[in-house]
Amino acid sequence: MTSYAFMNQEHRIRKARTVLAIIGQHIVPAEAKVLEAGTGSGFMSAFFADNFGSLDSVDVVDERQVREGYRFHQVDTAHMPFEDNSFDVVISNQVIEHIEDQRLHLAEAFRVLRPGGFLYVATPNRYWPREVHSSIFFLGYLPQHMAAKVFEKKRGKAWDVYPLSYGQLTKLLRAHTDTVTNYAPRIIQAPEQFHYVANQKDRSLQRAVNRLPESVLSLLTHIMPSFFLVAQKPPGAGLSD
Repeated sequence: MTSYAFMNQEHRIRKARTVLAIIGQHIVPAEAKVLEAGTGSGFMSAFFADNFGSLDSVDVVDERQVREGYRFHQVDTAHMPFEDNSFDVVISNQVIEHIEDQRLHLAEAFRVLRPGGFLYVATPNRYWPREVHSSIFFLGYLPQHMAAKVFEKKRGKAWDVYPLSYGQLTKLLRAHTDTVTNYAPRIIQAPEQFHYVANQKDRSLQRAVNRLPESVLSLLTHIMPSFFLVAQKPPGAGLSD
C-alpha cells in the first residue's frame, strides 16, 4: 500500500483550514463531536482537535508524526469502531479514492453520524487531465486494471487508487441522502474565504472561471480538479420508533 501521509505540515494545515471553513458553514465547530477517517501524519488531526469540540481519528496504519490532542484508533477494515449516531461530523478528506469498498466507507460514515449530522467528502476528479497521485496525464480516464498496469510500468509500484467522477461520487452519496452541497464552485469563486490555494498547474483554471456566476460554475463541476461535498444525514434517519 502506497503511503500519502508525509506531506509537509504547512500543506496539511492549509488543507485542514479549508475543511474547517466548509464545515463551519453548517455547524459551530467548537461544539462539534467529530470523526476523521484517515489520520495520516496527524497534522490535520491535531489542527481539528484544536478547533472542534472533540476529535476521534481512524486509520488502517499508524504513520502519525503528531500524536497528542486527539483520540486515535487503528482499524483493519472500513468498519468504524463506534456506536450508531455518535458524531456531529465525519470528515473523509482525500481518503475515499484509496478505499476499494467505497460503498461500505460511506455507509459506515452515515451510520455513525447523528441524525442531521454532516459528512464532508473531498476527493480528486478522476477526469482531471493530470492524475494527482501519480502526475500521469489521463490515467484516471482508464479502466482500473489498465491504470494499474500503466502506473506499475511508469512508477514501479502497485496502483491502489480508485478515483471517482462527480457523477459516481454523488450517486454513492445519494444512496443515503438527498441533501448534498457542492462547494467546488464557491471555492473557485472565493478561494480566500475557504483558505484554498490551488497548485500552480491548477491556477489557470481558477483564473479562467473565478468571475463566472455560481450557477454557471455548477455546470462546470465535472471538469474541476477536485470535489468538495457536504452531505447531511436525514434528521430522522437512524432513530428507532
